[in-house]
Formats: sequence, structure tokens, C-alpha cells
Amino acid sequence: WEEVPGGALAVSAVHCGVESLLSGCSAVLDHLLIRHVDDLRAAIAGYRAVGIRAFIAPMLGDDARLHENYIPLAHDAAARNSSSDSDSGRNGDQCPGCGMGAGGFFRTRGGDHDPEKTAAMVELWEAAAQFHDPAGGIHIVIGPVTAYSASPQLLRAAAAVRRKYNLPGHIHLLETRAQALMARQLLPSGSAVQHLHDAGFLQLPGTSCAHSVWLTEREMELMAASGATAVHNPLSNLRLGSGVAPLRRYAEKGVNVSLGIDGACSSDGQDMLEVLKLATILPTMETPEYRDWPAPLETLKLASENGYRGVGMGGEAGVLEAGTFADLMLWDLTALPLLPRTDPVGALVLGSRTNAPGAGCALHSAWVNGRKVVSDGSPCGIDLVALRGVLRRAQQEYREPKTTDPRNDSSGVGQKIESEYRAAMGLEKPLSAVPPELKTFEERRVLYKPDLPDP
Repeated sequence: WEEVPGGALAVSAVHCGVESLLSGCSAVLDHLLIRHVDDLRAAIAGYRAVGIRAFIAPMLGDDARLHENYIPLAHDAAARNSSSDSDSGRNGDQCPGCGMGAGGFFRTRGGDHDPEKTAAMVELWEAAAQFHDPAGGIHIVIGPVTAYSASPQLLRAAAAVRRKYNLPGHIHLLETRAQALMARQLLPSGSAVQHLHDAGFLQLPGTSCAHSVWLTEREMELMAASGATAVHNPLSNLRLGSGVAPLRRYAEKGVNVSLGIDGACSSDGQDMLEVLKLATILPTMETPEYRDWPAPLETLKLASENGYRGVGMGGEAGVLEAGTFADLMLWDLTALPLLPRTDPVGALVLGSRTNAPGAGCALHSAWVNGRKVVSDGSPCGIDLVALRGVLRRAQQEYREPKTTDPRNDSSGVGQKIESEYRAAMGLEKPLSAVPPELKTFEERRVLYKPDLPDP
């Protein structure tokens, strides 16, 4: 990561922006890992070239050791560590020396935070805030990575920076069952949502929370009362086995729900039309009452009106009304995917993605803040043939198996992370009973029973 050239972030922003724009997005929120202000400059340049409205959230944390607070603790860590001197090797037969802690032991507490990193991250957010330029299509968002890898001090500082500059906020929240477990293990309140509220972050205007799959009933109520938005990422959540957010229940509780694509490394692309289709179909598994299944127009509202509300622009964009920002998409109803012309919105959301010469391009034109950014199906500011060439030339460097296949991780870090994760989530035989406060999880997020198994 330290060796990645800043220009790669510009190319990444262009690629993300183009795919999002051509699938009907007038705005994108990028929870972007950056090292310094030059990385931010590169991403801004990329998004500006595309012409899409960009909400850029520098994704920062202050863990003393990278990744240590990404993985829950094994409830039976002490029992696993007690076998470290056995004849079969540390941690028994499963994985000698494979814990994430010192000496290969399993961790028994969360990782520390680094006060120097805390100060540096706040300074970087302060510097990033100077690039906030809504009139120019660039919105800076304050984005701690998670409630676990951002210390309470960093979360409070993030809230303070937001208040100082009137900025939106974004954070990854309860994406997985593992994160729900970590909240009980590592946070004083036992709730990630309560933790963000206690830090003063959740209730500020324009707070969006990526994923939000494993909210409890109480957490739904607190999200609604705080005005925070749950960003539903169905493609990514299915791809990674994270679960499915119960959108109907969230709506009943008054939670604002919007839609997201997630990063390309988590959902393999940036196609919002795919997200719209899946978000419309998945709720049919939640209830047999077909009258409660969302119509395509309802799902489209989640992506448009609710999406802008989630970043603090409710009533300003995402609706076709006089006085709102002209962030508009014009679809060609003569394109093959939208024919025959029965229900145009239904065909757009649920129909095919036919892409061939003579078929026509469904997206004809697009405007962001009144500026035309797509014409006759092609972006106005980007040469797509040249972009493809750049990505082809970069392919060997960024898809080299020795850097992308965890089996080739010579450092052993990946093996240790996997070993602790499997133990924590009951994927290896537990050595002791799971404490009652850690055992059970919300139902109806996955098809399997979500509770942790006992020996």
C-alpha cells in the first residue's frame, strides 16, 4: 500500500465514477483509504474529470496494529492458549503458533489505539476539509473506518470536525455477524450504534452508515431517532456472506434506507442498476405477503431521494422539483432493454442489460448540477478507449497472484487472521461453552441459524 503511486487513486476514481455514472448514478460516496492529502487530490482529480458529484470520505483509523480490531476475539482463547505447550504444538493440532497475539497466542482483549495516530488522523481530516467544494461537485465527508478501529477519542474528534465545517459523516456499521460480536466484546455499551451516538457522531445531519445488516430492534430505533441512514449494499453483502438487511423492518422503524454498490473489490463492479434489481427482489424472501414486496419505483426512491437525504441533501436533489439541483438522467425508451414500452421503470430496474451494436444505449444523457456529463450514452469528459488501455497496462501489477492470493502470504499474517476468525465464529470446534451474552444474534439476516455453537 505504501508503494502504490498516487496516480492509481486517480485512475480508480475515474473507473469507479464512469461505471457508476453509466449505470445511472449522479453522485457517489467513496469511503476512501488515503495516506495523505496528495491521495485525496488524486481522487478529486479523477472524479472531477468524470463530472459525477463526489462525496469523498477519507477512511481513517488509529489502531496501533493494523487489522487487530478487524477480527472478533475467540471466546475460548484462554483454552486454546493453554494448549500452547502441548506436544502437538501451540494451539493444539489446529494451527501451531497461529494466533494474532504476541508469540502466536490467541488474543484475549481488543487491540490498543495509538494517540499519535489519533492526532495525525484528525490533522488529515482537517486538511481534507479544505477541499470541500459543493459548488464544484466535491463534498468532503468525515469517515472513521469502524467503531472498533477508531478510538472513542477519534470518533469524538471526527464529530467535532464535522460540526466545525458542517460536513456529512460516513462509517461502516454492523456489516457482518463478526462485527455484531465485536461490539459486545469491545465496546462499553455493547452496541456499535449506541457507541457512535455516545461519541456525538451518529446524530449529526448527513450521517450514513454502510451496510447496517445486523441492527437490533433498539439500534433501529436509535438510528431512526438520530436521523442516520442505513446504506443497503445487497450485492456486496451476498458476495461476502454478510447477510441481508431486513429493509421492511427498518422502514417500519422509521430508518432512512438508501442503496450502495460498495467497493469494486467487494461486489466486482459499480453497476447501480444491478443493485436496484437485487434490492427489489430480495425482500420477497422476507415475507410471503406479496403486498409488502417493493415495487421498482419504491426501490428507485431508495437510490435517489433517500440517497441524497443520507448525505445531507434531502429536498435539494434526488427529486424532480423546481429549485432542486439538476442532477438528472435521461433514459432512451427506444433502447432494446426498455422495449416493449409497458412499465418503463420496471423495465429499467428489473429488465435486461443487453449491450450490442444496434440495441441502443438505455442511458442517453446525464447532467450533474446542470452540466451535461453523458451524451448519447458516453461520458463527456472521459475517453473510454484510453481508460481501457490504462487498465490493461496496469493489470499485471494489480492482479499479481503473489499479492492477491492469501495462500501466497509469506508473512503468515493472513493465516493468523483466518485462524482467529474461524475460532471466534465457531467454524472450528469450540473448546468451551459460549457465554450467553455472546451466543445469540438477530434472526432473518441469513438462511442458517446465526447463533454460535457450543462444544
